[in-house]
Amino acid sequence: MAPLSLLAYRALGALALGPALILPTLRGRFGTRWPERLGNTLAGGGGPLWLHAASVGESGSSLAILQALRDQGFTAPVLLSAATPTGLDLLEEAIKAPAPDLANSQANSLANSPALLGPQTQISAPPLDFLGAPGRFLDRVAPRALVVIETEIWPELYHQCRLRSIPVLMLSARLSRRSHGRLGRFRRFIGQTLAVPALAATIGQTDLEFLTDLGLDPAKAAALGSPKFDRLVAQAQAGLAAHKAHDLSGPWPQPPLILAGSTHPGEEVPILAAALRLSGKGLDSGPAWAIAPRHLTRLTEVLRLIESFGWTPSLYSETESLRPEPGQVTVVDRMGLLASLYGQGDLAIVGGSFVDGGTGHNPLEPAAAGKPVFFGPHMDSFKAEAEALIARGAAITAPKNLLADALSPFLDDPQKSRQAGLAGLRYLAEKPVVAPALASLVIDYLSEPAPDGPRKALDRLRALAQRP
Repeated sequence: MAPLSLLAYRALGALALGPALILPTLRGRFGTRWPERLGNTLAGGGGPLWLHAASVGESGSSLAILQALRDQGFTAPVLLSAATPTGLDLLEEAIKAPAPDLANSQANSLANSPALLGPQTQISAPPLDFLGAPGRFLDRVAPRALVVIETEIWPELYHQCRLRSIPVLMLSARLSRRSHGRLGRFRRFIGQTLAVPALAATIGQTDLEFLTDLGLDPAKAAALGSPKFDRLVAQAQAGLAAHKAHDLSGPWPQPPLILAGSTHPGEEVPILAAALRLSGKGLDSGPAWAIAPRHLTRLTEVLRLIESFGWTPSLYSETESLRPEPGQVTVVDRMGLLASLYGQGDLAIVGGSFVDGGTGHNPLEPAAAGKPVFFGPHMDSFKAEAEALIARGAAITAPKNLLADALSPFLDDPQKSRQAGLAGLRYLAEKPVVAPALASLVIDYLSEPAPDGPRKALDRLRALAQRP
C-alpha cells in the first residue's frame, strides 16, 4: 500500500491539476501532445533507455549524454523526453530534422551526427505526475532505466518506477538553495522519493549536500559536474589555443560593446541607467549596448524602456548586427543565439541576478567567449561557477545600483578587460568534459544484472569523484 503522504499528494494533485495547468498552458509551457502527457504515448519498444530532461538546457545535456553513449558503443533503443515545448523542439531538431539554420543552436554539435538518427532514438513528452499517467507511460514504454537529467523530482513517477523495478539514475543533478528550502518543508515525503534513485551524480558539492540533506543516499551519490558545460569547455580550449600574447595590448578598436544577456523584469532599467551614466557627453558616445531579454514576450516592454531613456532601439533581426549605430541600443529578438553572440561583445552582463528572487543564468557562456563577466548578487543557480570566476579574476559581482562603477575600470583599461577574459578561458579550459563519464556510469549499471552492474557503476562513480 502506498504511504499516506503519497496518497495525499495524489489527492491534492487531482484537485489542483486543472487550475494549476491553465496558466502554464496559456503561456505555452506544456503545448500540445496531451495524450503523451496523460501517459498514452506511442513511444517504446525494445526496452529503451529513457533520458528525461526539463527544458532546453537540460535537453542539450541529454543529447550530449546520448552522443557519449553511442560513442561508447551503446546501441540499445533510447527514448528522449522534455517537459517543455522548447525542450521537445530542440530534441526534434537534433534527432529528426537537422536544418542549416541550427548553426547557433545548442543542438548544433549533435544535429548532423548519424549516431543520433534513426529508429533507435524516439521522442515523447513525459507524463504528468498525476491521474495515473506515470504508470500508464511506464507500462507502454517499459524502459530499462530512467535517467533524469538535472533535477526532476516527481514522487509518483519515482514510486511507479520502484514498483516496476525500473532503476532511476539522476545525472547532472542540481538543486538550488531556494528549492532546497521549499522541499525541506516536506522533508519526510521528499526523503521517500529521493530514496528511490539507485545512483546520483550531482553538478556540484552544494547540490550534493542539499540533496543528501533531503534524503538522497550519500553512499550512492557524488559531484561530477555538468555536461551542459562540455561545449563551453571545448570552446574555451579552442579560444585559448588561438590566443596570442599581443591580443591583450592596444586600445579598443572602436567603442566597446556591452551585451546584457537573459535580462528579467526590473533589470533593464538599472542597466540602462548604468549606460546613461557611462555615456559621457551624450547618448551617441560612450560604450555601445545590446540587450537580450530572457523572454521575447517582453519585447515591446523592453523597446519602450529603451525609448524612455532617450535611445532608439534597433532589432537584431532587422540589422543582423549586434553593434548599434550611435544613439541606438540593439535588442536581440531571436531565441537561441545568446551564447554565440557573447563572442561579438567586449564585456558581458548576465541577467536574472540583479533583482530579488532571481537565481542567475550561466556565466560560463560569456567566459567561454573570453569576455569579462558581470552579474548581480543573486546567482544561486550557478553559485559555484560564479564564485570560481570571481576567484580567478574573470568576473565581478555588483548590486544593480553599482553596475556602472563595476564596469567603468574595465572600459577605461582594455588590457584589464582582456586579462579578465583570458582568466575565464583558462578556468574553463582546465575543466574535464563530463558527458563521457556520465555515459560510462549508465553503461556500467546496465552491463550486468543486479547486483553486479549497479556495484560496478557505483565503483566508477566513486573513482570519478576522486579525479582532480
